[in-house]
Amino acid sequence: MKKFAFSLSKLMEVKDQQLSQEKEKLGEFRRKLSDLEKELEENRVKQKQTNNYYVAQMANGGLTVPEIQTTKNYIQRLRDEEQDIKENIEYAAQDVEFQVKMVVEITQDIKIMEKLKDKKIDEYNKMLQKDQEQFIEEFINTAKQMKNGNEG
Repeated sequence: MKKFAFSLSKLMEVKDQQLSQEKEKLGEFRRKLSDLEKELEENRVKQKQTNNYYVAQMANGGLTVPEIQTTKNYIQRLRDEEQDIKENIEYAAQDVEFQVKMVVEITQDIKIMEKLKDKKIDEYNKMLQKDQEQFIEEFINTAKQMKNGNEG
């Protein structure tokens, strides 16, 4: 009997490679999301520090009109950046979510093929065992016939 060969083995190899690539993309998307979240936190820290500086200087009467305007402009720019970062975080989170779905889908495809392969291996082994049993039975019958032929 010929050696077992799974007809979908090439497709499984392609799916495994695809899974590796998609997992790599997922890692990149997660790093990007993490970087954006860090950037947002840094922006918030800058806003808080600038606000604290502004309030402290205003309480001491230590800011000139141009410094007040510059500080207010800087705070507004930080707020605008915060909004941009939040939007980018939303997009990055969507990318991560989509990529997770891709990885899950490919993983499920691979598992289905693995189960099918296992089923085919079981069928092959049963067929192999049946062939071996049939061979043994034929061997015994031939041996009996030869023995009976030698006796007669």
